[in-house]
Amino acid sequence: MNVIVSFNHQNRTSNTAFLVGVALGLYWFVMFVMTHLPPEMLLRGISSADELMADGGDKFFHFAAYAGLSFLFACWQWTRGASDRRVISLSLIVPGLYAVLDELLQIPVRRMADIMDCCADWGGVLAGFACFLLAKTLVGQFGGDASSAEV
Repeated sequence: MNVIVSFNHQNRTSNTAFLVGVALGLYWFVMFVMTHLPPEMLLRGISSADELMADGGDKFFHFAAYAGLSFLFACWQWTRGASDRRVISLSLIVPGLYAVLDELLQIPVRRMADIMDCCADWGGVLAGFACFLLAKTLVGQFGGDASSAEV
């Protein structure tokens, strides 16, 4: 199945790419720190924290965090002038692989690696990229063949 997606690269500047890159870097850094703090430090003062964690309520946070990461990553790739194929593949692969690495890196800091967290992360990656595609469509940044698909 081939999906044809064409991005309009005319209105991008290196300043925009730099600013989006800085936003991505800061977002990713904060996300890394937040996922590696001990849970008791993160949840201090939240009376329903035990119920939230016991019911898997943190999955929404995983989903949302990775949706933001994937969206910013796609925006950064696009503003850098990356090819369509590169924007699509890297925006899905890099955050998706980082989700696995992030879970494994939590083990040394007394946090538990959880496959369901990773699944929520991957769902967020897909949602973030879908939001990127939707945003580009809404602002009219696609070429003429943006909605065509070959099956």
